[in-house]
Amino acid sequence: PFAYEMLDAVVMGRFPWHRGAPSSKDVAAAERALLSVGLGPSFHRRTLPSLSSGERMKVMVARALASESACLLFDEPTANLDIGAAFRLMALFKAEAARGRTVIVALHDLPLACRAADHAVCLTAGRLAALGQPAQVFSAAVLNQIFAVKAAPVRTPGGEASLLFDS
Repeated sequence: PFAYEMLDAVVMGRFPWHRGAPSSKDVAAAERALLSVGLGPSFHRRTLPSLSSGERMKVMVARALASESACLLFDEPTANLDIGAAFRLMALFKAEAARGRTVIVALHDLPLACRAADHAVCLTAGRLAALGQPAQVFSAAVLNQIFAVKAAPVRTPGGEASLLFDS
């Protein structure tokens, strides 16, 4: 039922900036956003139902990026993405934050969150359980208390933080 072409779906993120037909600036912003998530011009005329779930997720992220809002809020944006695409998306969010945008991401993938976050919040049962630097929030003690699992913070060969779990 939502058989819009990918480019048109992303241009919808520009709605706050135009009334009526999208301008060339709106289309250019949408095209830039699609490129930033790895969906080049060959994808732009494909309809949303023809896309994989990971490609649809990238379209939704591109739509948010095209809005050029000062603050972006994403809920599980790496769902249905392979690990390489998830890493690239988190790197894109870090780059957007470095350009001055506020980027808030809700993730259940704690190793990815640990690797990517500048600041972290952990909720349990709808309540704040931990807040601070990732090393504090994703500590073995905090994760054991919240999730009843053994967690060990580790550093990857490249120096990034990650987590190992044991039940």
